Amino acid sequence: MQKKVSFIFLFGSPSDVLIFLFREKINCHCHETSECFRRLMLSSMLILVGDRTVAQIVVAILLSLVSVKVYGYYHPYAHNDDDILAEVAQWDYFMVLFIALLIRVDATGGSPKQQRALGIILVSMTCAAFIVMFLILLQDFLRAKRAAVV
Repeated sequence: MQKKVSFIFLFGSPSDVLIFLFREKINCHCHETSECFRRLMLSSMLILVGDRTVAQIVVAILLSLVSVKVYGYYHPYAHNDDDILAEVAQWDYFMVLFIALLIRVDATGGSPKQQRALGIILVSMTCAAFIVMFLILLQDFLRAKRAAVV
């Protein structure tokens, strides 16, 4: 007769599982869980709020602000540069949602000049994460080049 092997059996007891999950960095495994929860909330829960409503955008904005706080507080990645890039990407997502809210409530009032300015802001904010990524890569390249020369 074969013995069933469960996840808890490998560790001995449920408390050993918790010790395994949280022994080194509490944010290491919790980040994966919070990231899955964030994605589910932004993709599935927003349907319950109301399709194509201002409330839906506001809830998405609030969720994005919570994720900005999580990324800023826990620094879930191994390298500081990755944490910076992740937080910039979350702020970028917030700004896209904020501009979507402005478009939804027709904050420009139909003025083509204001709509063009809003479009320029949207494009420039979307490029912000790419600019930060390029600067981080450039900094790493120069740091590696300097280390190779020495």
